[in-house]
Amino acid sequence: MSEIKSKNIELVDIDSIVPNPKNANRHSIEQIKRLEKLIKYQGFRNPLIVSNRTGFLIVGHGRLEAAINLGIKQLPVIKQDFQDEA
Repeated sequence: MSEIKSKNIELVDIDSIVPNPKNANRHSIEQIKRLEKLIKYQGFRNPLIVSNRTGFLIVGHGRLEAAINLGIKQLPVIKQDFQDEA
């Protein structure tokens, strides 16, 4: 059975979310525009994931960029424990 690594989804100020400087994924302008349209249409269906250990964003860099472009002030976040940076 899998272990649950997080307990809650919380709304956090967008300015407090720190993108992971080692994130290898890059999103094109077209991808970000598509994400903006999706967010406008259906809101956030999946929260961003932030590491409790480092405070860095782990999952959701494209959605973060789209939210910044849309002027959104708070985002849903799950803070999760990870063993290491990998």
